[in-house]
Parts: sequence; C-alpha cells; structure tokens
Amino acid sequence: MKKLSVAVILIAIGSVFFLRSAEKPLPQQQQQRKKKSSKKIFLGPRRTTGRTKEAPASVVPPNCRLLKDRLEEIDFNLPAEEWLAGLEERDLKACDSAKYAKRMETIQAECFRSRDAEKCGIELVFLRSLLRTEGVTDGDDKEMLADLILSQFTKDLPDFPQLERLTSKLMDLDPSGASVQKLWAMSKLLSQRDLSNLPPDLSEEIRARVDPELLDDRELLGLNLLLENGTDPEKIEGSLRERMEADPDDSYLHEILGWSLWNQNKRAEALAELERAIELNPKDQWLRDLQRNLGSGNASVHSYQGRLMLGVETDDLFN
Repeated sequence: MKKLSVAVILIAIGSVFFLRSAEKPLPQQQQQRKKKSSKKIFLGPRRTTGRTKEAPASVVPPNCRLLKDRLEEIDFNLPAEEWLAGLEERDLKACDSAKYAKRMETIQAECFRSRDAEKCGIELVFLRSLLRTEGVTDGDDKEMLADLILSQFTKDLPDFPQLERLTSKLMDLDPSGASVQKLWAMSKLLSQRDLSNLPPDLSEEIRARVDPELLDDRELLGLNLLLENGTDPEKIEGSLRERMEADPDDSYLHEILGWSLWNQNKRAEALAELERAIELNPKDQWLRDLQRNLGSGNASVHSYQGRLMLGVETDDLFN
C-alpha cells in the first residue's frame, strides 16, 4: 500500500462526517459574539457581500470555467438529493486538465457510479476550492482564506507554514469561531519542525487563544496529548492507559492507544485495539477503512498517525 500522507489521512478521517447539519456549539459567551455561522463560507455558494476588500480573481482554465460556475451554484448545506440531480458528468469531462485528472476520476466514480453523496460532496467541495483559488496565494476575507485552506488539503503534503499563516489570518478575522480555533491550533502544531520537542510557549499560546471548554472537547484529545507529550508514543500510551481506567469503553481512547502501539511496532496489539474501537463504535466507517488498510500487511507505521497528529477532524474544516 502506498504510504499515506498526513493530508490523505486528514481527508479520510472526516470523510463520513463533514456534511453534518449542525455546528458544534460554542460556550454561551462566544455564541453571543458569533453573529452568524461560518458554515456557508465553506459549503455554500460564494457570497458577494461582507468582504473587507475585493477578493483576488481566480485564473481558471477556459475549459473548466463552466464547471466552476456550476459548482458555485451548489449549496452543499442542502440535502444531497437536491444538488446531486443537477450534476452533469459532461461538465466534469469538459474540464480536461491533467492537474485535476485524478480528482475528476474520483468524482465521476463517487457521484455518477456509486452515487455516494457524502464522498461526492467532499470531492466537489475540494475541487471547488481548487478552482476558486487557481493562481491565488492570499486573501483578506473569510471566504477566500477558507478556500485557500481547503486547497492546501488537496495536496499530497500541505505546506504547513503556509497553512499556519492562512489560519492565523482567519483567526484574526473570526477569533470566536470554533472551527477556526481548531484549525489554527492544529496548524500551529503541524508547522513545527520537531513535534517531539515543542517550544514551551507554544502550549501557552494555544491555551490562551482557544476557548477552554473547546480545548477540553473530547475530539481535541489528540491535540492535548501532543501538547503534553509531543509525539512520544510510549508517553502517550501511558497517558491513555490512565484515562482508560476511568473510561474503558471509550472507542476514541482505544483508537489512539492503537496509534501509540502501532508507532512502537506493536502491530498485533495495535490492530487489537482498533478492533476494540470498532466494536465500541461500529458505525465509524473511517475506523473500518483504517482496519482494512492496516491489516493489508504492508502498511507503513506512518499510515496510522492521523487523528493523534491532527487533533481535529475534517468536518471542522466545514463547520
């Protein structure tokens, strides 16, 4: 199996979750400051109001302009059956560009053959972000920054320093947004050259800018473990086993314990923990995909770093 990059893992992590209808709530004082959801910035058609200045123009190949216009009309917040019916495979085929060829193949398979609405939606949103940001390297409004961030995750390996710069700008514009805080904290971590030796002031900066209740969210356990232990799998294993004494049936704990064991080359034990995580959370398709990949016999140790390394699921990119 080809070694999975961090970006591929990130996309896989949230692949069955990103079209959830509700944003995770912020604490009450932050809800009062948050005038409107940022979700439509990520999933809805591009708006023409509320920008601080004119957004940079995307330079889309002529044969892809019709497809871009079609994607701009789609509001992915709506039920899939409402926008799937309007898709035309010929519009995708007309956008004949080597740069988008692999993604186009996936889109045609998910949208027109398997008709998997969630996976189809993910691929279309990422393609739309690529078309929106073609030739654009920076932006000053939330919509453009959101698309630039999404386009980073279409690469085999994102430019993490660039990602940190973009999320920092987005954080300045929307400091109370839950997803923005998570993305910013994640990018601050991943832009570090040595995750095993994090600077002491980094933890202080993250804890100062991310809402305490949000930082304590179970889904940011991976991020917190990184802040506490770096990427030392033995330290993380010890921390997890202490947590599991109080909550032995938490599937997420078993999953991350599997990560720590996998990264110590204890593969059989890691797979057993993953199997236990699936037993506790049988509806998590990502876990099943991971089990299949890791059980193939030729998976790299790096194939199992996703959730812990990132501490954020892909649905946070859209909510």
